[in-house]
Parts: sequence; structure tokens; C-alpha cells
Amino acid sequence: MSNTVNGQSAGLSAIDIAESETMKFMVRLSANPTTDVTLSITTDLPNTAVHISPATLDFTSGGRQDSGGDYGTDQEVTITPVINSTVDPYLSGAITLTATGGSNYEGKRIRIPLTIRDDDKAGVQITVDGAPVGDRTLISDRGQTIKFQINIGSEPSTPFSVSLSHTLSDSITIIPPAIAFGSVGWESPQSFELRIPDESDKGAEIGNLLVKAIGTAPAEYRNINTLIPIIVNTGGDGTDGGGETVDPNDPKTWTVQTHALAIPPVSAQDQAIVRLRCLQDNQCPIYLDCQAQADGTKFEGRMDAPIPAWGAAILNAQDIVDITGGESWENKGRLSCSIRSHSRVAALVWTRSGDGVLVNNSAAITSQEIRLDSGGSYYQAEIASIPSPLSADGSNIRIRCAATGGRSCNETSVSCFDDGGMKREGNLGIIENNTVKHIQTSELADIILHEWQPGSLMSCEMRSDQPFTVQILTRTGGGGALVNNSARGDR
Repeated sequence: MSNTVNGQSAGLSAIDIAESETMKFMVRLSANPTTDVTLSITTDLPNTAVHISPATLDFTSGGRQDSGGDYGTDQEVTITPVINSTVDPYLSGAITLTATGGSNYEGKRIRIPLTIRDDDKAGVQITVDGAPVGDRTLISDRGQTIKFQINIGSEPSTPFSVSLSHTLSDSITIIPPAIAFGSVGWESPQSFELRIPDESDKGAEIGNLLVKAIGTAPAEYRNINTLIPIIVNTGGDGTDGGGETVDPNDPKTWTVQTHALAIPPVSAQDQAIVRLRCLQDNQCPIYLDCQAQADGTKFEGRMDAPIPAWGAAILNAQDIVDITGGESWENKGRLSCSIRSHSRVAALVWTRSGDGVLVNNSAAITSQEIRLDSGGSYYQAEIASIPSPLSADGSNIRIRCAATGGRSCNETSVSCFDDGGMKREGNLGIIENNTVKHIQTSELADIILHEWQPGSLMSCEMRSDQPFTVQILTRTGGGGALVNNSARGDR
């Protein structure tokens, strides 16, 4: 037996076909059979995925090909994938041709791998006034409502929901806060609104609309995590006292995509690199919005070249100095950087310290909102296993205020528990927006009025009225390696 695909000799090569295509598969016998031969054509893919026609081919024997036998004549098989709207990753199988009849063909079999490429696209599309949002920054005035529509690209294999939230002022609401999709009506767009009240006492602000798959979403939709930048102006053009506006082309207004924390200066014994990776099909421009630990000095600047799509850029301390204007943060503690972009970006901080030990120091604990029965709420984060200030291991705690809308973290406090369960508390005061409060363990002992002894450890709960992150960095070992101890075991 031999075969061709769309007129080309295929031998035993694989067939690759898109769901929306039709392919012709040609078959003939390479030698005269002793008797007539029937080829059955089967596939291990279900008939809900592909149709093959005809199911059999008949070849007649002849003394010579020109004496009536058609064994050497091409016969056509049509492969037609079933077009559906479901994203199905399991479309690889094979076509098998099995001969019956003819002593020189009986039982012979050819197996040809078959792959059907699914061209259904999972994901969500969000539109405003019928136009896809894409990478745009949306701009609105206070007192307005932005009306959205959301639809998914294909029928979900199981029902799922997406949550709708934002990082703007608390008075701004999303109706509804979640939308469900199932096998019925999935192709119809669903509507939601961002309602912005008219609050004359508030200035312009920048935030994000967040769309995220929640619960047990199917595999094709599990990674939905869409971020849409939104600017809310106070009305007017800002030139005549009639309002406060934000320029969307100013990189300082780009959305904070991620953070790079605790970056030592050039002359420090610890040397760090920041690895920034672009997480999309288009290039990612980058703006560094950084502050020094000691006094909040700003270090800002835009990278000369964007990061290539799905590529990465590596910055050392000197690179950051060059990008932010040539001034160093020497004698100002470590640097915390907000990475601004209108594209998706991830950041890792790698620190080489001690005897050349390389450690990923990116981890930070993010505070969680705790809701009270009275209707209020606060934010809390837990850190564990803090060594004594008298021990050989020196730890420091870094608390960064991550509040939105320029708010500060007020009413910040700490409750610590020793190994015996004894509770001790203290006040941490106000942490300004996007700044870091740095606490050595000796300072923590002063705050909670207790100096715990070497060999015992302290576990602490940090609380504030606004979101924040916490890192605990410990210098340990004979070489003095700096280790990030922010991770903790699951409950």
C-alpha cells in the first residue's frame, strides 16, 4: 500500500490538519493483489472529532494493470474534522488502513498519525461601546458609569465564573461583582458596569479593573487574569481650575504591574540583579518608580528600550542608577521599586551574598483583608520564626504600604507570640504610601517591650487599615548570606 496527502507522496508521515480544514487522503496498492482487496479505514479519534469517508476502499486484481485491475489507481479518502466551539486539547490519534483479501495483502496494516489542531480560542474579550478594550487605558470623569460587555471565545468544557474587581477608591463599585459562563448561552455577551460616584472632594486617581477566573474553572479558562488600566479624572481639562486630570501617555501613570524589593546599592556587600520578564505577545515598555528605604527619596526613570515580547531584561544596581538619572541610593538603605507598564510584567530579585550564595529574595507576604461582624475591616499578615536579637542570625523586617489611591497605612500595629503563647503588642505608627518601614529585631524588641532569648523564636501578626506586604530577611551562616524567610508553611 502507498498513500499521498493532497497529491504529495506521504509514505508513513503524519497528517496535521486544522479543525476548520478538509484534507484529501489518496491511497493505492503498490502491487497486483492475488485476489480483490478491501481496505477498511478507521481512526481512534471519536466521531465527534472527525469524519472519514468512505469507510472502505475496494481494489480489483488484474493480471496486468491495463487488463482491468484498478489496484494501482488512486482512490480518495476525505478527512473532515468536526467543527465545534469547545477548546479540546485531546485531538491526537491515528488513521489505520487494514487490508483483507489477496494473499499478498491479507492482514497488512498502515498506521498514520493524525493531529487535528483546534482553532477555537479560549479567553475573554472585554468591550466598551462595542470596541475591544485591548491594551487601552480607559479614561472617565467622576459621576460617570463605564458600561462593559464581556464574552468568552469558546464553549467551556465545564461551567465557571470570573470575578470583577478594581483597585480604585472604595466608593467606586462594580455591578455585578462576578459573571458565570456555561454551555448554554456562552456565546452571548454579558454586561457589567463600573459606577463612579460624583465626589468633588476627591482628586484624579489611577487604578485597574481586574477580571479573574475563580473556583474550579476548566483548564482552558483557568489562567484568565485580565488587567485593564483606568484613569478617573475629576472633570474639566485641568487648565482652568475646572478639574484634575491625568495624562495617560505619562509613564508615571502606567499601572504598577509588579514590585522589586530590597535592592542593595552598588557598593553593598550584597549584589542583586532584577530580572523583568514580558508576559505577552507585544513588547513591554518599563518605567521604574523607586524609593529609598531610609528617607523615601524617589528614583525614577524609563528603560531606553522595551522588553521584547516574552523576553526578559536583567538589571543590576548600576543599571538602575543609570536609568533613574545617575544618582545612587548609597547610605539610604535598600531600594523598593514599583515596576510600571501598560503591559504584563513579572519581576524576580536575585541576591548574591555571604560566600557567593545566590538566593531568590523576591518572596513577600501580602496582607489579607479581615472583615468584622460590625461591617468594618482591617488587613493582616503573619510572619513566623523570628530569631532573637541576641542570636547569631540577624533578621530585619520590611513592611511596605501597598494602599491604592495614594493613601497611607495608618493604625499599623504588631502582636507577637513567643513559643509559650505569651502575647506582646506594639504600635508601628504610620507608613506612608508605597514606602517601606524597616525594623531590626532589636527595634522590634523595643516596640513590644520584650527581648526574647537565643534559641526561642517569635511569631508576629502585622495589622493596618490598608493593604501592605511584609518581608523578613535573615543574615545567617559563617559567610553572612542573606536569606529570605518570608515563606511559611500552610495551615
